[in-house]
Amino acid sequence: MESNLVKSRIKYLRVSPFKVRRIVRQLDFKNPQNVISVLDNMTGNAADVLGKAVKSAISNAVNNNKFDFNSLFFKEITVDEGTKIKRHRPRARGRMFSIKKPMCHIRVIVAVKEGAVDGTKK
Repeated sequence: MESNLVKSRIKYLRVSPFKVRRIVRQLDFKNPQNVISVLDNMTGNAADVLGKAVKSAISNAVNNNKFDFNSLFFKEITVDEGTKIKRHRPRARGRMFSIKKPMCHIRVIVAVKEGAVDGTKK
């Protein structure tokens, strides 16, 4: 992995991956400040948790790797399917109906713009 990439990961999140992907598609990945402001103004559990992952990746880049906040951009935000919790509900005539409660994994990768790598990392 390159030295100008910083990752953040949330695993086994109890939100459907379809709901989180719907929010990710609405984001513009060029400016981190715009992404944070959009996620803060969205409603829903998926937007809150995605905002935590984004803020964690940005703070890891700024605090741990000493990158400049203005030179950051999102290289990748992926939402993968996790395991499914399986439950059953009784139905008519003694039958069972299966309920699948999905989970997801969120991975956020933040990178530094090419011209700013030399001056920002100390």
